[in-house]
Amino acid sequence: MMSINAVKGVEIGSGFSNTRKPGREVQDVIVPDPSDTRRFKQTSNHAGGIEGGMSNGQPIVVNVAIKPIATMTSPLPSVDINTGKVVEAAYNRSDICQVSRACPSEKL
Repeated sequence: MMSINAVKGVEIGSGFSNTRKPGREVQDVIVPDPSDTRRFKQTSNHAGGIEGGMSNGQPIVVNVAIKPIATMTSPLPSVDINTGKVVEAAYNRSDICQVSRACPSEKL
Protein backbone atom coordinates (compact mmCIF):
# COMPACT_ATOMS: atom_id res chain seq x y z
CA MET A 1 0.00 0.00 0.00
CA MET A 2 2.83 2.41 0.78
CA SER A 3 4.10 2.11 -2.80
CA ILE A 4 0.91 3.75 -4.11
CA ASN A 5 1.54 7.38 -5.03
CA ALA A 6 0.17 9.89 -2.47
CA VAL A 7 -0.34 7.29 0.30
CA LYS A 8 1.05 8.68 3.55
CA GLY A 9 -0.24 6.15 6.08
CA VAL A 10 -1.41 2.55 6.33
CA GLU A 11 -3.29 1.02 9.27
CA ILE A 12 -3.96 -2.71 9.66
CA GLY A 13 -6.94 -3.51 11.84
CA SER A 14 -7.41 -1.00 14.63
CA GLY A 15 -3.66 -0.36 14.73
CA PHE A 16 -3.47 3.36 15.54
CA SER A 17 -6.27 3.33 18.11
CA ASN A 18 -4.66 0.25 19.70
CA THR A 19 -1.58 2.30 20.59
CA ARG A 20 -3.60 4.23 23.18
CA LYS A 21 -4.95 1.15 24.95
CA PRO A 22 -3.43 -1.42 27.30
CA GLY A 23 -2.50 -4.73 25.67
CA ARG A 24 -5.28 -6.55 27.49
CA GLU A 25 -7.90 -4.50 25.60
CA VAL A 26 -6.55 -5.23 22.11
CA GLN A 27 -6.04 -9.00 22.25
CA ASP A 28 -8.14 -11.03 19.82
CA VAL A 29 -9.22 -13.73 22.28
CA ILE A 30 -9.75 -17.26 20.93
CA VAL A 31 -12.82 -19.13 22.21
CA PRO A 32 -14.70 -22.30 21.19
CA ASP A 33 -17.19 -21.70 18.36
CA PRO A 34 -20.68 -22.19 19.86
CA SER A 35 -22.00 -23.54 16.54
CA ASP A 36 -19.28 -26.24 16.34
CA THR A 37 -17.31 -27.19 19.46
CA ARG A 38 -14.55 -28.70 17.29
CA ARG A 39 -13.79 -25.23 15.92
CA PHE A 40 -12.53 -22.00 17.44
CA LYS A 41 -13.12 -18.34 16.70
CA GLN A 42 -11.82 -14.97 17.79
CA THR A 43 -14.07 -12.58 19.69
CA SER A 44 -12.67 -9.50 17.92
CA ASN A 45 -10.46 -8.52 14.99
CA HIS A 46 -8.12 -5.82 16.33
CA ALA A 47 -5.25 -7.38 14.34
CA GLY A 48 -7.12 -6.75 11.09
CA GLY A 49 -6.93 -10.39 10.04
CA ILE A 50 -3.12 -10.43 9.94
CA GLU A 51 -0.92 -11.86 12.69
CA GLY A 52 2.79 -12.52 12.31
CA GLY A 53 2.55 -11.45 8.66
CA MET A 54 -0.01 -14.13 7.81
CA SER A 55 -3.79 -14.17 7.46
CA ASN A 56 -5.47 -15.57 10.57
CA GLY A 57 -8.80 -16.37 8.88
CA GLN A 58 -10.51 -13.17 10.01
CA PRO A 59 -11.48 -10.51 7.46
CA ILE A 60 -8.42 -8.47 6.41
CA VAL A 61 -8.96 -4.82 7.33
CA VAL A 62 -6.60 -2.16 5.94
CA ASN A 63 -7.13 1.61 6.05
CA VAL A 64 -5.06 3.91 3.85
CA ALA A 65 -4.48 7.65 4.31
CA ILE A 66 -3.95 9.64 1.11
CA LYS A 67 -2.53 13.16 1.16
CA PRO A 68 -4.70 16.00 -0.17
CA ILE A 69 -4.28 16.93 -3.82
CA ALA A 70 -1.76 19.70 -4.46
CA THR A 71 -3.95 21.67 -6.86
CA MET A 72 -4.87 25.10 -5.57
CA THR A 73 -7.94 26.94 -6.80
CA SER A 74 -6.60 30.15 -5.29
CA PRO A 75 -2.87 30.90 -5.30
CA LEU A 76 -0.69 30.79 -2.20
CA PRO A 77 2.33 33.00 -1.53
CA SER A 78 5.56 31.76 -3.08
CA VAL A 79 8.96 33.14 -4.10
CA ASP A 80 10.19 33.98 -7.60
CA ILE A 81 13.60 32.26 -7.68
CA ASN A 82 14.91 34.75 -10.27
CA THR A 83 14.06 37.92 -8.35
CA GLY A 84 13.72 36.63 -4.78
CA LYS A 85 10.45 38.54 -4.45
CA VAL A 86 7.25 37.21 -2.92
CA VAL A 87 4.70 36.35 -5.63
CA GLU A 88 1.52 34.33 -5.91
CA ALA A 89 2.04 30.74 -7.07
CA ALA A 90 0.83 30.03 -10.59
CA TYR A 91 -2.30 27.91 -11.09
CA ASN A 92 -1.03 25.12 -13.38
CA ARG A 93 -3.16 22.03 -12.79
CA SER A 94 -6.75 21.19 -12.17
CA ASP A 95 -6.71 17.83 -10.38
CA ILE A 96 -9.86 17.57 -8.32
CA CYS A 97 -9.77 13.99 -6.98
CA GLN A 98 -7.29 11.13 -6.49
CA VAL A 99 -9.81 8.44 -5.63
CA SER A 100 -10.30 7.23 -9.20
CA ARG A 101 -6.55 6.61 -9.49
CA ALA A 102 -5.99 5.13 -6.03
CA CYS A 103 -8.96 2.75 -5.64
CA PRO A 104 -8.21 0.28 -8.47
CA SER A 105 -4.67 -0.28 -7.22
CA GLU A 106 -5.77 -0.81 -3.60
CA LYS A 107 -8.50 -3.35 -4.19
CA LEU A 108 -7.51 -6.69 -2.65
